Amino acid sequence: MLDRTVAQGKSFLTLRAEGADGADAANRLMRIVQRDRAADARFDAALPGRPKVKLTTSDFGAEAFEDDAQ
Repeated sequence: MLDRTVAQGKSFLTLRAEGADGADAANRLMRIVQRDRAADARFDAALPGRPKVKLTTSDFGAEAFEDDAQ
């Protein structure tokens, strides 16, 4: 969660490294996490019985590139 965007397009860790108030940044991050969890709960309630799927990084596939690009 610490690398989630919190404010100004920056993560909690980046904000802290730049000298931002830790309590303010932490409160912002917690509000974001709580809002996400509430949205997930509403989604789960709207689609009861939906199977829970755990995604891994391999589910997203690899970047496509050409080794012999000109």
